[in-house]
Amino acid sequence: MTAIGHAATLARFELRRVRGFAMDVDRSLRVRVREGRLVQVLLNLLVNAAQATRTDHPHEVSVIARRSDDGGCSILVRDTGAGMRADMLARVFEPFFTSKPAGQGTGLGLPISRTLVEEMDGRLSIESVFDVGTTVRIELPLVEG
Repeated sequence: MTAIGHAATLARFELRRVRGFAMDVDRSLRVRVREGRLVQVLLNLLVNAAQATRTDHPHEVSVIARRSDDGGCSILVRDTGAGMRADMLARVFEPFFTSKPAGQGTGLGLPISRTLVEEMDGRLSIESVFDVGTTVRIELPLVEG
């Protein structure tokens, strides 16, 4: 999955603010997608994860790509940052909704990311716990053979 490596390289400026960044990627997985679009989605998720800072401690970001139980590809982008309250989580896919301070976010990254993943015949979902962290899951079909 070279898309993950490309996205991590592009996000390195933002990732410098986290205590640790790790990638655990099964490189044998092959998905049929436009690589540039997957890089765009992953870059957005990595930047969001890096910016999800808490004032009380540095946080970590990781990307895990594995074969899912249903035979597809599962990509997780996790952070141990600020997390989101349930009311915020319910709105993350609304265009122009942002939890970032004024001038620091457009509120378009997650809605666009979800649309791009759906166009790849995949799913994007988010789990988050306030003051604990967030996990974004991308599920994509694997290339047969």
